[in-house]
Order: sequence, then structure tokens, then C-alpha cells
Amino acid sequence: MKLTMVIDCQFGSTGKGKVADYLLNGERKFEAGICDFGPNAGHTIYHPLRGKIVLKQLPVACLHRLPCFIGPGAVIDPVRLCEEIQEHDAEVYIHPNAMILKSHHKEWEQENLVYLSSTGQGVGAAVASKIRRERGTVLAGEDEVLSQFTFLYHHRWKLLLNSDAHVLGESAQGYGLSIDSQFYPYTTSRNVNVPAVLDRFGGVHPSHLYETVGVYRTYPIRVGNWEKDGVCGWSGAVYDDQKELNWEDLGVKSEITTVTNRVRRVFTWSAEMYKETLDIIKPDVVVINFMDYVEKRLWEDWLETNVIRSGIKVIASDGPGPNDFWEVTV
Repeated sequence: MKLTMVIDCQFGSTGKGKVADYLLNGERKFEAGICDFGPNAGHTIYHPLRGKIVLKQLPVACLHRLPCFIGPGAVIDPVRLCEEIQEHDAEVYIHPNAMILKSHHKEWEQENLVYLSSTGQGVGAAVASKIRRERGTVLAGEDEVLSQFTFLYHHRWKLLLNSDAHVLGESAQGYGLSIDSQFYPYTTSRNVNVPAVLDRFGGVHPSHLYETVGVYRTYPIRVGNWEKDGVCGWSGAVYDDQKELNWEDLGVKSEITTVTNRVRRVFTWSAEMYKETLDIIKPDVVVINFMDYVEKRLWEDWLETNVIRSGIKVIASDGPGPNDFWEVTV
């Protein structure tokens, strides 16, 4: 098996979904997709016929009629997953040890994590329940509804592992949100780097990794701050070379977070973060999204100034569709 991994190299919402769609529409033939998603992150695709599609549990491969695998590191909202399976008529295989999200996980986060502006979807609490092996913890293989998607998982996945098939792996959230980053506790509940994602895909050996596609945006974001019952939530700091902006500064409409519907915080580009991710993530391909937030006459200068010329393939995009990408001369 050859695995191409799509990974967010900033704080999330870099446009991973549309990058996955771009790759699936490309010359390379993929035979399956795998993800490690939880319902605390949305992946948006603009389909030429169906319009805007938001996926929270299934990889974009489901829109291309490919088998979809959900790894053991995923956290599943059964209602949301079944809705996506039905809507997209998806062929799905779920690792039996993927965690099932319960209402009390969401309630705990919404009560206890307001101070760090958590999305409050319960994913971190669910992961903690699994790690603690709490009584009442339910995994996908034990779920009355989802068990129908688990019994063939290992058989089908092993067939892929031992074949020449090319698989597209999609990870959620972003490198800067890693729990072991300098921004803790204003992070997610797991690490976002290549080895961690391979582990959440089921312990995939690094020898299967064919290509890593690192996704960035011209103006990085963090989830919006919020207030509940008099408690103010702050989503955290950024790199020292970044400055927080207003959407009015960019002359574009405010972005709303896919999951929480809060206005996102937006920042200047970080050369420090870019260099760090080149060292840690080591992408073979760099994708720069949201070029439309930069004046077109400045595109060449922006890319020349901010994208390190180190022999890495660079692709830029200025729109939501798979035809809005172009390769940058390096």
C-alpha cells in the first residue's frame, strides 16, 4: 500500500477537504480513503453539481465512490456518521476500537472547557474515557448500529496493506493545536503530526507513506473566543511573529467556524511556524490556500517572500473548487 497523507500545518481550517478533493480529481488513481475524524472538525468541499458539502466523519473519498475506512483513533457520533453514510451512499469500514461519543462527553466539555474556548463537541472527553477504560465505554464494534460496519474492517484493510493500492489519508485539525505543543492547554486532545496520524490510522508503518501534503493558508486562523454564563473563553496564543487582525483588515467577509458557528480569529502569516512544520511534518508538497485573500498583483511577491524555496513542490489555490489550484514555480 502507498499512503498519501493530507495534514494541516497550522491551527486548522486550512482547506484540507478541498485539497483532498483536488488530489482525488487528479491523475493519481486512489483506491480508498481513510480518516481519523471526530465531530469537532468539519471538512468542506464545493461539489460542481451538489454545491457545498460538509463532512465531519467520512473522508472526502466517499464523494468519489471509493471505500472509506475510519481508523481506531477516530471518535464517532453515530447519528452524524449514519447521516453521512446515507447521504453519500458510502461504502464504509470502521475499526472496531473507534470510540463512540456519548452525550455526557459533550456535556462535560461544555461545562468545564469554556475557559479555553473549546468547540465543546465532547471529543477530548470521549478519548479520555477510552484511555481510562471507564465502565460504560462503548467502542464501534460493540455498538448495535455501527457493528455492521466493523466486522470486515481488518480483512479489507489487510488486503489494502498487502497490495499496491494507493490510499488517501485525511487527518483532522492542525499541527499548532497539538496537545504537546507550546500552546497547551489551548489545544486539541491529541497530536497532529505524521507519526501520530499514522497511529490513529491503525498503526500504519511509515514505510507505507508515499507522500505528505502539508496544507497552509495565507492568513492562519484560530477558533473564535466565546462567553458562557459569565465565563470568557480564549482560544489561545499564536507564534511570536504573528499579529492578530480583523477580517475588515483583509477586506473579506468574516469566516464562521464550521462546527461552532463562531467568528474565527485571524492572524498574519508565521515564518516561524512554516519553518517549524517543514522540519517536523516534512511535507513533500506544500499547498497554500486562500490566495484570494492577497491582492492578485502581490501573489508572486507574497509567495516569494513567505514560501521557503527548498526544492519542495508548491501548489497555490485562490478558490473553493478543484480547478482553482496551480503549481508554483520554485
